Amino acid sequence: MSITGAKQLVDTSSSSSNSDNMRTLDPALKNSIEKQLKEQDEALRINPLDLEAWKFKGFDLAMLHRSDEAIIAYDQAIKVNLQDLDAWYYKGVTLYRLNKDEDAIKAFDKAIEVDP
Repeated sequence: MSITGAKQLVDTSSSSSNSDNMRTLDPALKNSIEKQLKEQDEALRINPLDLEAWKFKGFDLAMLHRSDEAIIAYDQAIKVNLQDLDAWYYKGVTLYRLNKDEDAIKAFDKAIEVDP
């Protein structure tokens, strides 16, 4: 996949207005996400192999602009299931938003390999 192709893939998944909304999170939404993170941490304490908890944690961390932590969560999800399309895709989106285009392309390529 080319860098242009990766950018088109990400751009079709989130509009610029959605991206702008994420920059200025409503305090109530931020509190809700932080509460969800605590619940995910508790679920992962009980079952460190909870794939869904890892993915939701990654997504929530990305929403809070904690991208490096989000990537770690997606990597944990991938360790649980190497064939999980969502974990690869959202890892790619997060990497792309960090301007790590080459790493994003690798994640998107893996997502395509998992589910052509």
